[in-house]
Amino acid sequence: MNPSEIENKAEDVFDALGRQLRLRGATLDARVKKAGRLLPGGLRRDLKYMIEALEFAGNPKLARLVDMPRIERTHRYALRWLKDVDPGARARDLVWESAWRIGLVVLVVGGGLLAVLAWRGFV
Repeated sequence: MNPSEIENKAEDVFDALGRQLRLRGATLDARVKKAGRLLPGGLRRDLKYMIEALEFAGNPKLARLVDMPRIERTHRYALRWLKDVDPGARARDLVWESAWRIGLVVLVVGGGLLAVLAWRGFV
């Protein structure tokens, strides 16, 4: 087990989070925190383990405690999950959600206005 292997795998995940989810942050920990609920729970938990393993990798005695198969599994799972993420889909979903909300507000307010005008006898 080589500490640079963990750092390389963490760097791959760091880059993928920035590219696919368009997250910013100086460290993997910062990007995982910003991703929050965008990531599946299991992946978020495994990425937190990878962050802890990065800290352990600097110390030769603690580096032996790192579960390398789990780090490799996390690396593969994170890259596979992030590969399927469409960066533009989040923006499109936000636009559609906003359009539906505005449309609903216009319908409710317009219906209320028509009801008041009919009740007052103007329509």
